[in-house]
Parts: sequence; structure tokens; C-alpha cells
Amino acid sequence: MHKYLLLTIASAGALAFTFSVAPCAAANLRAIAFVNTSTGWAAGDGTIVATTDGGRTWHSQYTGRVQFTSLSFTPGGSGWAAGVDPIRGNGILMGTNDGGRNWKKLPEPRNSLRTISFSEPSFGLGVAGGSPMAPSEATERSTPFFGGRLAVASNQGYTWRLEDQPLLIDSACSAGAYASFVAYQAAVLVSKNFGTDWQHAYSAPVDTHITWYATVRCNGGSVWVLFATGARGMQQRSYLLVRGDQTGNNWNPVLQNKRTPDAYPQVNVADGPAEAPGDYSVPDANTAFVLGICLPCQDAGAVTIISTTDAGAHWTSVSTILGITAASPPAISFVDSSHGWVAGVNGSKGVVLATGDGGRSWKQVYSK
Repeated sequence: MHKYLLLTIASAGALAFTFSVAPCAAANLRAIAFVNTSTGWAAGDGTIVATTDGGRTWHSQYTGRVQFTSLSFTPGGSGWAAGVDPIRGNGILMGTNDGGRNWKKLPEPRNSLRTISFSEPSFGLGVAGGSPMAPSEATERSTPFFGGRLAVASNQGYTWRLEDQPLLIDSACSAGAYASFVAYQAAVLVSKNFGTDWQHAYSAPVDTHITWYATVRCNGGSVWVLFATGARGMQQRSYLLVRGDQTGNNWNPVLQNKRTPDAYPQVNVADGPAEAPGDYSVPDANTAFVLGICLPCQDAGAVTIISTTDAGAHWTSVSTILGITAASPPAISFVDSSHGWVAGVNGSKGVVLATGDGGRSWKQVYSK
């Protein structure tokens, strides 16, 4: 039986948040980021590994005790990894400007970073502090939820400032010169001047009496937001995926869990992949891949994937991803409509699976 260590991270005048850290023997991978079909990184419990040949071979870039939960890289080789030190109980942010050959510890904002999103070395966003959240439940929030603070980075992540507005956020997405987005519960805000002067962009057509958690992704001039709830009877979770353009306009629901129609009674779009949503990836303006988690399933068949290549107008049920379980929610990264990777856990090992045919078939390319 696994034993877990509960850690609370706090600072003076800041909201605290707690990570439950699995033992390093489990070797969970919790984050993955590819910048092209060759170059990518995976990170998790005490490790960062990298590949330059699409995943055929991997080499270690970090080995230690930090439990990494978020990665962000730019095409030029600058990258950032956020996590927690389970011994000291404090957040850790590391950065590289040479593709990970050398990593160095960077300063964090007053509240420790939970997730990070950089569009370029000179500008990034993060979610700092917030409610209790375990790395193994990165797509869920605890109840009651106290949102994180918006942190804005400059100077390659060496300088951070905490914004007073918006006051609370669930997630953030940096799109650089186009626009940046943050989401909280059932709302999305946009900034068109590098993380200041935030304006309301969208309110999701959902039942706001339910507690929601919003995960925003932006790429290729588009922004996608997944609104999801906790379990709602029969192990179902309500979720709604919406898409907008880079200006924060022209929003359209594109995917929902039709088994919980009361959560969004005015919406009727394509049915989602399973009882609960997993991570999702948007490699360009019109393409999205969404993982589905079968809550009642055992290890086999628990993770599925669906995709769209026409901005959500039509969806294809692609495959069941064997060789990875839902014990720790898997992370996903696609760089185009064909090439993608999923990182997570299988048994006691952290694994990475790769596809070159849009998710129809998968091959394990890393295990440790």
C-alpha cells in the first residue's frame, strides 16, 4: 500500500495550498511538452527527461526530489518547470535557456507556482497558490475552492509580479502579442497588453450553482476552455469545451458530457469521450485532442482519446490508449494533427506513449 505525505505551502498573507506527494518509487510523470516532432520533455516525480528524436531515445536532465507538475517550453529552447520540494515543503521553479542541458533554480512569486504558461522568454503567466490540489488530481479542485493568484513573468522568468485583478483564477494561457487568457469557474478574461488590463471575454452557458474548474489552452490564434465539475452521481462529471478566437470573441461550445444535460440545458453539441475529461492539447487553431477518463473502468481501457480538425464542428473517436492508466491523470502534447505524446503512469512506472497517426495507434517510448 502506498503512503502519502501531505504538505502545506504558505507564505505570509497568502492562501495556502497542499500537495499530496506519492512516493518516488511510483515515478509518476505528470507533465509533457513537445515543441516539434523531434524535441520534447517529460517531468514528474523527481525527474525531467528529454528527447530530440521524437521519443525513440531519452536522456535525463534532472534527477532529485522535486515533484514537477507543469512544463512550458518555447521553440528556441527556453523552458520552465514548476513543482514542489516534498522535504522542505516549498514550491520550486526551474528554468533553462539551452533546451535543458543546464537547469537553474529561479525565483518564484510570493505564492508558489502551480502551473506555468510561456509564449516567449520575456513573457509568461502562472497560477500561484490557491486551494488544496494534489498533483495526481491536476484537473480537479478540492471543495471549497479558493482560486490561485495570477502571476506575470518577465525577464525569462526571473521577475514575477502578482496581479490584484483578476483576483482569483483556475488557469492561465499566454499567447504573447495576440492576447492572454485566464479562466475561473465559468468565466474567461482576456488581456491584450501582456497581462494587464483584463477584460471579461466569455461566460459559459452552464449552471453556476455547480462548482466548476476551468482549464484554458491557446495556440494558433485560437483559445479553448474546458469547464469541468467534480463527480455528480453515478460517477459522472459535467464538462463543456468551448472555443474562441485570438481576440477573445466568437465563442462556441463544441463538446459536452451528454450524460449530465442539466448542467448546461441550452447546449447541444457533440458528446465527450467518457464519464470524465482528462487533459487536452490544441496544436493549431482548428485541431484539438481530448482525453477521456472512464471512472468505473479498471486499468485496461480507462483512457480514451477523441479529436477534431475543423475547430470542433465534427469529432472522431480515435482510440483507447492501452499501456497507460488513470491512476494518475495523464498529460498530453500534440504538435500537429498526427504527432502526439501522452505521459503518465502504468503500474509503478512512469511512461510515455507516442503516436504518429493522429492517435489511432500508440507505442511506449519511455518507461522508468
